[in-house]
Amino acid sequence: MPIARKTKSGKYNCKVVDHYEYHEGKRKIVFRSFTAASKTECERLAAEFQDNKAQYAETNITVDEALDRYITAKENVLSPYTVQCYRSYKANAYGPIQNKKIKSLRDEDIQRWMNEYKLTHSPKTCRNANGLLVAAISMQKPNIKFRVTLPQKCPPELYTPTDEDIKRLLDYIKGTELEKAVLLAAFGTLRRGEVCAVTYDDIHGDEIRINKELIRIPGRGWSVKAPKTTESIRTVKYPHQVIERLLRDRGEAERIVDMSPDLVTRQHKRALAACGLPEFRFHDLRAYAVSIRHAIGIPDVYIMQDGGYKTDTVMKQIYRRSMSDKRKEFSDMASEHFSALLNG
Repeated sequence: MPIARKTKSGKYNCKVVDHYEYHEGKRKIVFRSFTAASKTECERLAAEFQDNKAQYAETNITVDEALDRYITAKENVLSPYTVQCYRSYKANAYGPIQNKKIKSLRDEDIQRWMNEYKLTHSPKTCRNANGLLVAAISMQKPNIKFRVTLPQKCPPELYTPTDEDIKRLLDYIKGTELEKAVLLAAFGTLRRGEVCAVTYDDIHGDEIRINKELIRIPGRGWSVKAPKTTESIRTVKYPHQVIERLLRDRGEAERIVDMSPDLVTRQHKRALAACGLPEFRFHDLRAYAVSIRHAIGIPDVYIMQDGGYKTDTVMKQIYRRSMSDKRKEFSDMASEHFSALLNG
């Protein structure tokens, strides 16, 4: 039982062994000190520490060690890409605090780190880095809480291609591997990794079964893996003309688009520049597919199923973007309605 002693200030202090440190073969005892206004309260705090010493000991590790433990514990249940991102954050994001002990980490330490980190990184990256940090520390000490102000989110300035953009792009890339990739993404809501993983065996009539994606695994190159969520496993219906085009040039390759995701991105960018179209990401073809479905009145629940969304949050915030040609069409409809009302 720890015994508290009265100090000159009138309060009571009690010391118990925290842990041992070793340097050049010599052992150093590190004590944990507790101070309270009463002898009973001081001894209670010390006894509570001893009873839960194993839990307290976990906070003696550094931020870097906590991150490593967290990533190692999760790497078999997370996607290789997510693990790769986590390790990149661990190696590059936490310099000012990575060697600090968790038990000595304060709100001010994390806020100072975040203030510096945001100078060279986007708000989204800052939030991702902070989220990993909090998760890693919480695994070692579940009750710990930090109050940190994060950079305000900035809505991305993204361009959604119009029907005319899609027509011009398809005319320019007609007969190429890129044409097949664009057809799969723009008319079927497929992600880039899904576009590059789908095979001819996945085609059933006018429908294509989506159940895998092509991702990069560190040290192993590109590999076909199951999607991250069960919602991504779905069947998408295409116009018959698209299916005919996909099957027309079928060769010995199993995959419909015999390209890596990176090559698709590079060729897509070159094609946009060559035919004078506004610059937009290959992923924005998926946004086009979702936006068109919304514009023609398809209920959200069916758009979610086509797109493989788990919830409608991302779909509403990012993908249901206003397209300039459709916006003008609906604005004209509203104007005509009001004109008719005013004319009686």
